[in-house]
Amino acid sequence: MSSSKPRKPVERFLSFIPLAGGRSALILHVGKLTQGYWISEVGSAIGGRGFELEKVPTREGVKEVYHVHVSADGASCDCPGGTYHGHCKHANAIRKLMERGTLPPAGAGALALPVAA
Repeated sequence: MSSSKPRKPVERFLSFIPLAGGRSALILHVGKLTQGYWISEVGSAIGGRGFELEKVPTREGVKEVYHVHVSADGASCDCPGGTYHGHCKHANAIRKLMERGTLPPAGAGALALPVAA
């Protein structure tokens, strides 16, 4: 018989600051940790919407950039959490911002990519 206690849910919330020039600031708060990202819509060659999140500040000059793709089928991210666990805070944050109508409409400030025929 296991006597382990159930895990307490980690408090999560986000802050979104729209900026001029097609780039915005996203701040993710997960438990006691806070991390900022520059967010830009970069378009998607496979449909849906694509976003680039650049971690701020970068560690030791190493640029950490993640890409989130959102479509009618769901959201995916190329960060370690998205790659190895199938879900992550980045994709969840983008979906939440879209649900709230906080992100600009698709294409506003996005880099258009050609769609393969």
